[in-house]
This record gives sequence, C-alpha cells and structure tokens, in this order.
Amino acid sequence: MNVVFPRLWRYCMSLTGQRDWADDLAQVTCLRAIEQASKFQPGTHLDRWMFRMAQRVWLNELRSRKVRMGAGQVPVEDVDLIDTKPDLRDEYFCA
Repeated sequence: MNVVFPRLWRYCMSLTGQRDWADDLAQVTCLRAIEQASKFQPGTHLDRWMFRMAQRVWLNELRSRKVRMGAGQVPVEDVDLIDTKPDLRDEYFCA
C-alpha cells in the first residue's frame, strides 16, 4: 500500500480540493480497504480499487452533508398541500 498511497492522496485532493479533507478521505479509504480486504480480487489493480472506494466515500460524504445542512428540503409552512378527502359538508348539502 506504500506505493499506492501517494497517488491515492493526490486523487483525494482532486476530489475534495482541500488538504485536510484529502487527508481524512485518504485515511478513511485506507481503513475501509483494510476492512474489506477479503473482497479484493487478486490480479486486479489495487490502485483502481482504492480510487473507486475513495470516490464512493466522498460521494456519500457529500450526500450526508446536504442532508445535515437541510439542502433540498422545504419547510412545511411553505408547501401547498392538497386535501384529497371529500368535504363532508358537501354530502349533506347535496342531499
């Protein structure tokens, strides 16, 4: 993994754009690679496997940040909800 780490870090830097985030992403990716070493198929490229792993971790981080920040959500007060229940008063007046 010593040969792969500098390239992995540069890839993480290109994804995140910040040194501290790249450090964290590279560390999380290495940890995940160790945890999932049994899923690595011999004969495949370790660097590509780890780059893809880093990309997934980063995309998940971006998604979770959006959720934490409330992006894409609208307050209930701002939404026009349509009442689909029939109005019971209409039934009594129509009869």
